[in-house]
Order: sequence, then C-alpha cells, then structure tokens
Amino acid sequence: VKELEVPDRYEQPETKTVTVSGNSTAAATVTINNILKNNSSLKILKVDSETEEPLSGAVMSIYEAQSLSTGASTSVLGKVFNLTIGALKNLVPIDTWTTDGTPHIVDSSKIEVGTYTICEMVPPKGYEVDDDTLLPCQTVKIEDKNSQVTVIFKNSPTKTVIKKTDEKGNLIGGAHLQIKTLTGKVVDDWYSVEGQEYVIEGLTKGVQYKLIELEAPEGYQKASERLFTAGMGDGVLWGVTLKNIPTEVEICKTDETRKFGVEGAHLQVIDSTGAIVHEWTTGPTEGWACERIEGLPVGNYVLHEETAPNGYLLADDIKFEVKDSGTTEVVMTNKVTEVEISKVDATTGKEIAGAHLQVIDADGKVIDEWISEEGKTHIISKLDPSATYILRETIAPAGYAVSQEVVFTVYDEKVEMKNELTTVEILKKDVVSDEMVVGAHLQLLDKDGKVIEEWDTTEEAHVIKGLLTDTEYTVKETKAPNNYLIGEQVTFKLEKDEARREIIVYNTPIVHVKNTAANASTIMIVVGGVLIVAGIGAVIFVKKRRA
Repeated sequence: VKELEVPDRYEQPETKTVTVSGNSTAAATVTINNILKNNSSLKILKVDSETEEPLSGAVMSIYEAQSLSTGASTSVLGKVFNLTIGALKNLVPIDTWTTDGTPHIVDSSKIEVGTYTICEMVPPKGYEVDDDTLLPCQTVKIEDKNSQVTVIFKNSPTKTVIKKTDEKGNLIGGAHLQIKTLTGKVVDDWYSVEGQEYVIEGLTKGVQYKLIELEAPEGYQKASERLFTAGMGDGVLWGVTLKNIPTEVEICKTDETRKFGVEGAHLQVIDSTGAIVHEWTTGPTEGWACERIEGLPVGNYVLHEETAPNGYLLADDIKFEVKDSGTTEVVMTNKVTEVEISKVDATTGKEIAGAHLQVIDADGKVIDEWISEEGKTHIISKLDPSATYILRETIAPAGYAVSQEVVFTVYDEKVEMKNELTTVEILKKDVVSDEMVVGAHLQLLDKDGKVIEEWDTTEEAHVIKGLLTDTEYTVKETKAPNNYLIGEQVTFKLEKDEARREIIVYNTPIVHVKNTAANASTIMIVVGGVLIVAGIGAVIFVKKRRA
C-alpha cells in the first residue's frame, strides 16, 4: 500500500505490504501514519551595531548546546556571552560559514528541535574585540518542527582618536590629514578642526597604519608621518598626536667650493608680492655663514644678493619654497671673480708663447703682467666686479705684430687676444707697364746680410710670414730678368703693430734700337725708369697694414 499524494505539511509515509489470508473471514487492516515535516530553520544575521548594515567577513559556527560546558550564561536564551577558545577546541560544529552580507540560513537538514549555541569565531576586520581569546556566543532554542528563529549578532567598530596639536598641546585646525595602509591605500581623509579631536572607526585591530599630514596649518611645518597600531586599549586608541612647529628656513652663504662661508654679502628674502621680508649682511664665521629664519608663511620666495662680497661675483637669484614639512635649506654660493686670458694665433687659434701682457685698471695701474706660454692660458682672480680693465700687449711674440688693446670686465669670463703673423708680399713689376716680371732672382737679407730666403719671381707675389717687427730687412736682386736692369736693394722695417706690408720692386726695361748713321750698329737705350726716376734703377712701392 503506497501513498501517492502527500499533504504539503507531511513527509512521505513508508510503503506497506499486507497479506490477505484465504482461510480467514476477518478483514485485513493497514494503517498509514503521516508525520509532520521538520520545517524549522535558524536565520543568523551579522550587522554593524551603529548602522545596522550587514557585515561580511565574520567566521561563524553553530554547536549543540548540550555538548558545551553548562553554565548560567550558556543556558539563558538570547543573551550574548563569551566562551573561551578552549571550550570549543574538541567540538565539531554543526555548521560553519563566513558572512557575506546576507542572512545565513541553517535549515532542518542540519538542526532539529533542540537548543543550539552560535559563536563568532573570527570577527570582521575593523570590528575586533579587545580580548581575542574570548568568543561572543548566543544560545537559541528550536521549540518545534515549525520554529523559525532569527538571531542577530552585532559588532561595534574599533575607534581611533586622532589629535592635531601645536607645541603647547592645543588642538589646531586646518591640517589636511590622511590614514593609509602600509600598502598605500587611503583609509580616511579629513581636515582638522580647531579644538576638536577626530575619531575614525573600523580600523583593523593589531594592524599598523600611517597617519600622514598632507597639508599643515598656515604658519606651521608639516609633521612627519606616524605609524600606529589600531585597536589598542578598550577598542579605542587615544593619543595619536601630530605636533606642528613653526616653519623654518636656513640660508647659508659660501664660496663655490662650499668649504667656507663668505662675509660681507648683503642678502634679501623677497616674497611673491615683491616685498622684502628679511635682509641681513653675512658676518665673520668659522664655518658656513648661515641665517635661520622662523615663521615665514608657506609659499614661494626669492633669495637676492644685493651686494657681493669683495673679490666675488654677484650671485644669481635663487627661487625657493618654504614648505610645510621640515626645514627649508638654501645655499647661495659666490664664485671668485676669475678671468681667463687667452693669447692665440689668429689663424690656428692655438695659445702662443712670448707675448708680454699687462692688465691695467681704470687708473692706469698695472694689476698683473706676465709672458704668455705655449698651450697655456693665464688666470686672474678676485678682480673688482664693478670695474673695467684693459688687456695690453707690450711685446708681441717673435714673428707677430702687437695686437690692439682689449677692454673687458670680470663678467666676460674669458678674454681672447689674437696675434697675426707678420706677412710681407714682395712683387716684381715692370716700371713702365706695371705688369709682373718673371725670372728675377731675389734674396731677403737680415741686418747682418745673412740670406733668410731667396726665390725667382713669378707672376704671383712672393709671401714671407713671421718676420720680426722693429727689425731691418733688405730685398736684394742678384739676377735681373732678360732685357731688364738689376734693381737696387730695398730696405724696410715693420712697425711693432704692423701685421702686413706689400713691397713692389720695379725693374727698368732695356730697349734695343738701330743706329742708321752707324750703318746698322745697335745702340741700347735705357728707357722708362731713366726717364721717370732720373737715373734710379728701381722704384719701390710700399703698402702697410696695421695689426
């Protein structure tokens, strides 16, 4: 006998077998009993005690109450009590789950009519209890198979109090603060209010956080970040305090090597509006010459040198920012006035030796003098930055003309004086036609008659470089071209500042004519030069050019 349709509130009854006896007149009886279904359930919610919002991340377990140690707290239904971890150590829970923000249902498949204890094994982050050896629990009772029981577990968030104070402990406003995890995630962000503490909820107990000041109150330095551990002491952390001190700027004045301070510099600190907010003159010091300034408002400033120390260049302005954290350090260096004097060949650009040079001030006083060396420049230090100087060459290197004076200041940094090798161009021309004469053999002799150079003339000028100035030279013709008379010697001397000269040596041509009266005898007549110069065999034309 089988029940095919079962009422909703009942379980499926067992199928029964009945035997009908052929020898008996009594009726066979079969009884089918229906048993009510177990529709009981236990709904468990996990919420914030203040907001009533569901909480995720709590690990919960349910046990049979009879398996727990008996006690007044465990027997009172609906009351929250604490059990030690040890009390549950050897017990197997009926069900264990992690809350996900939705109610957890323990249905009739796991529970029957009876008494059960639910415990919070691990609290959600930010809701940790003070004593993590105790577990909050509640005991509930399933009265019958239709009991629908709801249990609510509430958690209070951890609380951390932040104080922002000045050096005297007064709570100050205007600080922009943040709390971050050690991985850099921002947990909270706020501005402090004068006279008020700030309370942050939900930090994870035992976890370290960073308290960071992003912006200090006006007129204060930004405090260094602090590490703190949440959840210490009654669930609330008191006294996480960040103190602010006034802004501080240290300005130091040194030489460019930064080995020692310099005195006599008049300095000014100028704000963004152009106002001078601080000024002073550096004094004698054994180390760096430093000035400490406190209480400047946060912002941008310029350090300006109004007067440089004696023997030093005026330093460039330095822009700096007074920040809201730490001490702002500014170092202004002074460069010793230094001018590099370079004496070079005008063609090669290489340093040349033998020039006697002087640096002269505006009063005509010789400040420095020296003789140039090959491959080396000359350095002059600690000249007056406000003065003008003259570089003068009194003696040029051998073979060079004296250069023109050069006017300079220390801000030129490098002064170059160029020397040109003396250049003499010797041309051989016909006195009548003014055309070049080819084939004359010429010599250049020094004052002692020694041959320095000799050559045969061509249609091009003969160039000689590097002759000494203020020294006498002679051009001598040892062989005249065909049909020309030998020219007379030409003597010349280059002036000390004369870099280039052109010398033209003219030849007088010989003209052959027939003497008809002498029956074809030939008479040589010297023309041109004789007629023009009245007996002088050569005409010298000289062009000079100064260095």
